[in-house]
Amino acid sequence: MNKIGKLHDWHVFVTIVEHGNFSAAAKHLGISVSSVSKTISRLEEGVNSVFFHRDTHSMQVTDDGRIAYEKAKAVLEMMDELITGLRNPSRDIQGSVRLTAPALVSEFLANHWLDEYMENHKNVTLFLESRESSQFSKESSSFDHLVFRSGMIDSEDLVHRQLTPLQLSLCASREYISEHGEILHPSELFSHAFLWVHDYGFFRPITFHNGDETYVLNKSPCHRYSSDNLLATFNLVAKGKGISISTPGFMAQNRKNYPQVITILNDWKIMPVPIYIIWRQRRYYSPLFRDFIDFISKKWDERERLNEIK
Repeated sequence: MNKIGKLHDWHVFVTIVEHGNFSAAAKHLGISVSSVSKTISRLEEGVNSVFFHRDTHSMQVTDDGRIAYEKAKAVLEMMDELITGLRNPSRDIQGSVRLTAPALVSEFLANHWLDEYMENHKNVTLFLESRESSQFSKESSSFDHLVFRSGMIDSEDLVHRQLTPLQLSLCASREYISEHGEILHPSELFSHAFLWVHDYGFFRPITFHNGDETYVLNKSPCHRYSSDNLLATFNLVAKGKGISISTPGFMAQNRKNYPQVITILNDWKIMPVPIYIIWRQRRYYSPLFRDFIDFISKKWDERERLNEIK
């Protein structure tokens, strides 16, 4: 076993692959970079292979490293299954799980969902991580738990459960409309300030439907601001800085906190954004993991729909 590495050593190796470099893995594991480096050297020597090509500027996983990662990941999951089964033979809902979601979902929805779940399951610990959809790669360690995001990721290792799509609306503040005038047709958007959200699963060109009429924005309205954070963009909308096409409906409903925000062009419908819960495929799912997936899916699908705010 010493020659081919202890389970802990393989856990270090898997963590490096998923975090992209030695420094990030060391930080995640709470050990020094030198310890990480020695562990990998020991593993590579034991199996007579090279797992990483690295220099002072970059690191790449070799073909042997990729094969080793897939096999080691499966072995570690089986060990987790064994330990969990021994500790929890009655299959009770207990343990811990992490949900990663965009800031907007975390602040206005997911925090309440997790609180409700913990109230009903006293032996569960939940972690909520705020992270935007554009910040993921298929190797991200967040997929070891659950990720709530827009758009799919092309990977055979990831499971995608599709939820009800996110309806979009055009939003602006009453102050902005009062100053710049009412907008009656999508073609008028080119003369207004746009607060864009990039890399978030939105479709371009943007297509509007109003009965039998269709209008396509073949190019984006002029915008000098772009962010991957929906909440940051919405707060600027609330302050009268412009219009956002990326504001989800559940935010527009929150009249108590944002009474100054209204929806515009309400007769025109925008193509909705596909929403998924994503996790890394594995051979074993704990009772908590399965139940929590169903719970989050139900809470999202039952959320209040957007009503026009006038």
